[in-house]
Amino acid sequence: GMMSYPNFHGRDRALQYPDISTLYYACDVADVSCRHVILTRDPYAVIRSTTMNRELSTKHKAIQIYTMMLDIVYTQMITHPDHLAACWDYDDTGGEDLGALMGWDRGGIRDRDEMSFQETYASLFQGNAGTNSTERLQIIPQELEVYMLNMEQATERVRTTCREILQSDSK
Repeated sequence: GMMSYPNFHGRDRALQYPDISTLYYACDVADVSCRHVILTRDPYAVIRSTTMNRELSTKHKAIQIYTMMLDIVYTQMITHPDHLAACWDYDDTGGEDLGALMGWDRGGIRDRDEMSFQETYASLFQGNAGTNSTERLQIIPQELEVYMLNMEQATERVRTTCREILQSDSK
């Protein structure tokens, strides 16, 4: 299943996130093979979605919480590199690697009555290609830019390290 950072809402939202060390312990005890996918998203789109579209928090608080969550994702990722299955960017409208990971046929339609992963993904995906510079200025006020820079750097650190782990595993 999918778990989010943070997961759920409420007063202690910043403390509600998946503990994948415990998850992997449970998998080991149950003798089940478990892996995780790291999903990242344009940080400005995250702040727009959570503070402007859904008003879950103030922008400053959201930036701080999501930066902290990215740091937790990073730490968990480097703690369990052998369980990393894939890196996926939410704003990537392709999704080919995600489809292959989930067992979909890369070559297209497997059966006349079945859509390929690409077709199914395109019919369901509502994302966009991130944000542009004009949108970014509208999303983040100038006084929060220094905090947003931290979130951007944390996002890029997770993306880069995720790719590096997968590349080192493929050698």
